[in-house]
Amino acid sequence: GAESLRRITGSTARMRGIIGGLLSYSVAREGTLSPTEVELGELVQEIVEARTSAAIATGVQVPAFGMSVDARVRVDRALVGQVLDNLVGNAAKYTEAPQRPVIDISAGPAVDGFVTVRVEDRGIGLPAGQEMAVFEEFHRVPEHRGSYVGTGLGLSICKRIVERHGGRIFATRRPGGGSSFVFTLPAAGAAVGTPADGSADGEGQRGSTGTHSALMI
Repeated sequence: GAESLRRITGSTARMRGIIGGLLSYSVAREGTLSPTEVELGELVQEIVEARTSAAIATGVQVPAFGMSVDARVRVDRALVGQVLDNLVGNAAKYTEAPQRPVIDISAGPAVDGFVTVRVEDRGIGLPAGQEMAVFEEFHRVPEHRGSYVGTGLGLSICKRIVERHGGRIFATRRPGGGSSFVFTLPAAGAAVGTPADGSADGEGQRGSTGTHSALMI
């Protein structure tokens, strides 16, 4: 009946999401980086416009975006675009209706060869103790599993892409409510993915914290 069809359709959509996530994760882990100099503000604007159009097309609330991005980076444009899109998508997703998603994206001048990027929201936030766990493969925050659909791969993909560029990423609970995701990218003119052991794209970095210390909070 109609209920069976609805369950089958939902299961198919979830499987498609898992397969898509695995493909993206494979590319993030093993795909060749193609770094170019990128005006980060232009890339952010593209992501914001695409998300705004998608919200209008699907009839959901259009997020209120705040942008203050003045940085030029040397990155794989497509992969960093995926990081930004994942973080912006999560910020909108984890804002409970009827509240309008509020998403702030900022980046300033480079420090020690790296640009710090912040994607912050006023959504439901992260439960205490989940700030690092959310970047693990297939991890779903226990408090969110019943209410929000997902594969648990999005943030692990973000982490892998950022680390392959030699950067770092972490999450915090935002004062006043919501979440703050902060990551670093090599500034224009800097080497991409400078690893600890001299390998080509950062595969030998020390753990999950990257290889540099210029992470301004």
